[in-house]
This record gives sequence, structure tokens and C-alpha cells, in this order.
Amino acid sequence: MAYVRIYQGEAYGWCAEKGEANTECPEALLVSLTGDIFEAVGGDKLKGAKKWQPYKKE
Repeated sequence: MAYVRIYQGEAYGWCAEKGEANTECPEALLVSLTGDIFEAVGGDKLKGAKKWQPYKKE
């Protein structure tokens, strides 16, 4: 599965797998080619996010 990486509303790259959330800042999104969206949550900008969770638009 491939994902587009999005942070602060801007696409900035892609990845072949979700991988560990600690490589992303909290609030970063991964959008799959099939439309699944995951949000990096918890943690901080220095140490990265704690986990990925399905994105829920507020």
C-alpha cells in the first residue's frame, strides 16, 4: 500500500508503508491510494507522534 504524507495541509512526500508514528509530527496525516486516512497522535514535534489512528474529521 502506498501513502501520501501531509502536514499542515501540504503534501510533502510518500511512503510504501505506514511505519512507526514517531517518525512524524503529531497531526501529520497519511492518505492511502484507496482513501484511508490515518493521523499521527500524541507525542511532540521533537520525539514524534506516539501512534497512528484512523482520522476523524471534526
